[in-house]
Amino acid sequence: RFADYVGVPHAMAVSSVRDGFSCLLDVLEFAPGDEIIMAAYNYHVMPLIVKKRGLVPVFADIDPDTLNIDPGQIGRLITGKTRAVVVTHLFGRSARAAEIQTICRERGLILLEDAAHACGAECDGRKVGGFGDFGMFSFGTGKCLVTLGGGIIVSRNAEAFARLRERLDNQDRPGERWHSTSYYLKCLLQITLTHRSLFAVLVYPWILVADLMRLDIIERLTGDKYTSADVSAKSQVQPFAEFQALLGLQQLKRLDAMNDKRIARAQLLDRYLEDVKEIKRIPVVGSREHIAQSYTVICDDKNALRRHLLRKGIDTKESSMRNCAQFLGAEGPFPAMAGIDDRIVELPCSQHLSENEILYQANVVRDFFGYPMISGPGGGR
Repeated sequence: RFADYVGVPHAMAVSSVRDGFSCLLDVLEFAPGDEIIMAAYNYHVMPLIVKKRGLVPVFADIDPDTLNIDPGQIGRLITGKTRAVVVTHLFGRSARAAEIQTICRERGLILLEDAAHACGAECDGRKVGGFGDFGMFSFGTGKCLVTLGGGIIVSRNAEAFARLRERLDNQDRPGERWHSTSYYLKCLLQITLTHRSLFAVLVYPWILVADLMRLDIIERLTGDKYTSADVSAKSQVQPFAEFQALLGLQQLKRLDAMNDKRIARAQLLDRYLEDVKEIKRIPVVGSREHIAQSYTVICDDKNALRRHLLRKGIDTKESSMRNCAQFLGAEGPFPAMAGIDDRIVELPCSQHLSENEILYQANVVRDFFGYPMISGPGGGR
């Protein structure tokens, strides 16, 4: 069913995008030293996996209006060793996948789509993940479709997909029962403690105390601090359980509706923050090009803004994306990446938030930058 939803012939469940991507690089039969072009602003584990396989990540600058890879940068990076392009659809905003698909076809390159943030997003009316030879989707907590971990890889390449299935089916899973149980319990605990009724009583007071001590306990508990030395060890290899598949299939029926509701919430934030010149927004249009898994703003003093929001009862997320070119010492130039790590804040934009809660959040941001409060469509404040 998921393959039909994306518009491709093949799909299979995986324990994680990280594990699936690692196995995918193996079965595509790249040679040591082959080059993989990817966005410089990325989830840092992905280029580490590329390096771990003896391949070379080559970083392209981003489009500052979308934060995704800039198709105009890809052509100049292609060499005789280039074998593939990885397109990441960040924060729910689709990259210009159709343009990149054309480049890859003309140059004989494999196209891989990382749609971990963008399940249900579209480009030119087509679902992302379906443009490439392979597309990768994540269903962890905080994603558009949640199955307590795991994900799916989709494909148009029948031969390579068959090799991937065989590779994953034969993968060792040491201690998988205990690992799977503990992982599911961790996910359930995270979901339970972040439920609004329990969060306010059990978690929020401790976050305030940590804030006074300048400790970001949210990032300490949930952040990814992997290095190239431990990428393989951290890969969570576990079976995709039947109950996870059932969870996913039930949500898939209403995924577009959930995304549309989140888009509407993000468009409210767009409207309420439009005149705040101190922040840059990634505008959310109504065509599902941006499904707003995260509502990202770019500002010069993100830490002060996050503390201000926290004191008003709004918990934000520091982006898990990184300037991977800087992280891995790659040469530039990357002008669109300048200072990006220190300026991005992810604001809450769940489909479960009411319009009044979105308005309150916008007014807290406005207050921080010295703008007057505004009223919502119903006159609420």
